[in-house]
Amino acid sequence: MSYPQEIMVGAITRTSSNHDTAEVLTAAAGIYGAYHIHSPIMVKRLSFRISTAISDLTASVVRITKVSQANVTTALSSTNMTIANGLAAGKLVYKDFAPVKVGAGEILQLEHLTQGGLGGTPAGAGFYGFLAELAPEYMGNETNASVG
Repeated sequence: MSYPQEIMVGAITRTSSNHDTAEVLTAAAGIYGAYHIHSPIMVKRLSFRISTAISDLTASVVRITKVSQANVTTALSSTNMTIANGLAAGKLVYKDFAPVKVGAGEILQLEHLTQGGLGGTPAGAGFYGFLAELAPEYMGNETNASVG
């Protein structure tokens, strides 16, 4: 359930400037960037916008994970998304999944899970995105939030 009349400025904050540059799909697998969550949200889509045409020999796999306050990392259910070879710049790859709650104080991470194959002149890069809505949850129920 969403509340379109609400505006949450700063509900999600970036943890680095990684997001300002395109993720190169032939780079080594690893965490690309992350977001701190300040209010409970329901995440329901992962996307990747191609900024440099993909001409690798093999596809890349990306996913979105959450990190709890106890520093436990969990992949959001069914979020592995394949970025296929041969996609042109400007294309958007996305994957919808059942909404997953990410609570206040948790972290969302964008992860490059499988490196694209190298061959000839490796290319392929883009920017991550995700779709989320505020979770209809009272902040007092959030175990990682306290009144200041």
